[in-house]
Amino acid sequence: MIKKKLFNLSKNDITYDYNVSIKSYEDELHIKRYIVPIEKTIDAELDSNLILFNSIKINKPKNLKGKIRYDSLTRTRNNIIDYALSNKSDWHSFVTLTFKENITDLSYANNKFQNYIRQVNRCCKKLGIEFKYLCVPEFQKRGAVHYHFMTNLISGGDLLPLQSGKVNQYDARYWLHGFSSVFDIKNDTDSNFNVALYICKYLYKDIDNRLYGRQKLLKSNNLKKPTIREFNSDEMGDILAYLQSKGYDAYHYVPTENEKEKNSYLKGYIVTKVKKKNVEKDLLKMLKV
Repeated sequence: MIKKKLFNLSKNDITYDYNVSIKSYEDELHIKRYIVPIEKTIDAELDSNLILFNSIKINKPKNLKGKIRYDSLTRTRNNIIDYALSNKSDWHSFVTLTFKENITDLSYANNKFQNYIRQVNRCCKKLGIEFKYLCVPEFQKRGAVHYHFMTNLISGGDLLPLQSGKVNQYDARYWLHGFSSVFDIKNDTDSNFNVALYICKYLYKDIDNRLYGRQKLLKSNNLKKPTIREFNSDEMGDILAYLQSKGYDAYHYVPTENEKEKNSYLKGYIVTKVKKKNVEKDLLKMLKV
């Protein structure tokens, strides 16, 4: 369990470790079981449940100034998954925006993208819609910037109209700088479609160091994040068997050797995924939390 109480202590005193982390998304839980316990420190002056930084010192690779590090991409990837799965029911459309000209200046491109977002927001407010989006910028092989993002806009509506003479092909209204394409997440995909993994693939595709020190994730400020529980438990090895014995749809996520080679952090834990019903209550009881 937590080493010290998380209140009425100075910042330096509030350090704890854990070997189990449970993220509660919209319709599933992800249970991480760490092989080596993780040590973290929180700020006593803020919310006692808010984890601010990892107290473990990491030897950062040298001579990488100006280059994107994979641990930075990993943090972005985790944030994408958190936002994508925590707002899963809101995603209706997937939009791609490109520039007609070979625009390689990220600052210029981001400015045009934000202008588009502001225009869509204005229209949504008039329609009584709270606009949501989750976006990853990407560089094409020719160097041009383009954007991939999920939204809560309905394909075929005022802001994503059907292309003239086309079936199931839509445009992004107000994008005036080049080509746009849209597909309907709800109707043009099957039950195996994973919104989080689909948008994550663009994060690693054609990685460009122009994203160094820049936002790799663009989003609206109204997205939900998962609730997280972190604690120690001696029952780690029995989690999957327990969930399956209760009849839950649970399974281990086992990274491939190729994934481990590219992402060393995958070697440090095992993830169990389970569809949510009453599972969280049962699981915490089993883990004596």
